[in-house]
Amino acid sequence: MSSSVDRNISAQPISNLKANQNDKRGSRFCLKSYYNRKVALKQKYSERMENQKIQLKSCCLVSFEQKNRVNADKLVESIKEALNADEFESILQVGQFRSTKIWSIHFNDNDKFVSASNKKFKFDNNMYQLIPANEFDKKNEKNTENNEFTMTAFYRIHWLPLDVPDNEIVDFFNSHLSNVDVDEIKHEKLKLFENINNEVVKIKSKYNVSLHNAVLDFAGLHKISNCQILVQLCGMPPKCLGCKKFGHIRKECSKCSSCKNFGQTSRECSFANRTRVMPEQSEYDQEDIVGQDEMQFTESTDPRATIMIWCSLLLLKTLFESRREISRIV
Repeated sequence: MSSSVDRNISAQPISNLKANQNDKRGSRFCLKSYYNRKVALKQKYSERMENQKIQLKSCCLVSFEQKNRVNADKLVESIKEALNADEFESILQVGQFRSTKIWSIHFNDNDKFVSASNKKFKFDNNMYQLIPANEFDKKNEKNTENNEFTMTAFYRIHWLPLDVPDNEIVDFFNSHLSNVDVDEIKHEKLKLFENINNEVVKIKSKYNVSLHNAVLDFAGLHKISNCQILVQLCGMPPKCLGCKKFGHIRKECSKCSSCKNFGQTSRECSFANRTRVMPEQSEYDQEDIVGQDEMQFTESTDPRATIMIWCSLLLLKTLFESRREISRIV
């Protein structure tokens, strides 16, 4: 069981996500680089918004999409259709604000400004809203969070029975990853026989950049419909089922001979690690499923390791007896 688990993990090069698999950034997709770009964008946006606090009175703001080219006269005509005569007559100025896609509408009467606020108007077959300037950053920030700071990740589920319906897969993801949306479910096909599934289900998910660690942690072994499944994360190297870190598989993971924990050597082990209370295991814990079997496989099925250990012990014993004999003669 253990060898098949590791071979299945290493046999799937999840660091290569082709461009035709919903990724337009190139032939190779790295989730870590994608995440770093989003974090840098969010930091830059936060700094810019902090330095550009809006302090405008009797003013509404409208945000347009970047691709739209806004004509001032056409915009005023569209706003006129949404306002009454008194509200429109109180407009003092219409122009761009902070960028070419944000426009400001200033009123000379505060009462007319209040009544005109939050009214919607139609411009180029799209609906827009007159947002008060003191509320614009809050609403705009929410829209930015939903769009610019949203990441897309692809999971590949192995060993999933064919009779598991898609809605059960969605419920499974929602129960383990809250606030992560399942955007698409696709059953992969064999390369030579495109009408036959290859038992792998690909999940396209969308989430806010702040949930990235939870998305990484989800990769591993789980159960769905009482069946064991392996969840891989595209754009990341294989995830070890021992130390739960990316970059290697369990049989390549270092294991401490003192505390029997993965991810460290005996030299790195401390008294705290040897005496710590391990967390309670559940039926979904990866160690319950493959821990003991893989441990036996890695320790007892390689006879060369055992021979080398015995040869080393015999050599040390011979050297020790030789030194003791020399000390007696001297």
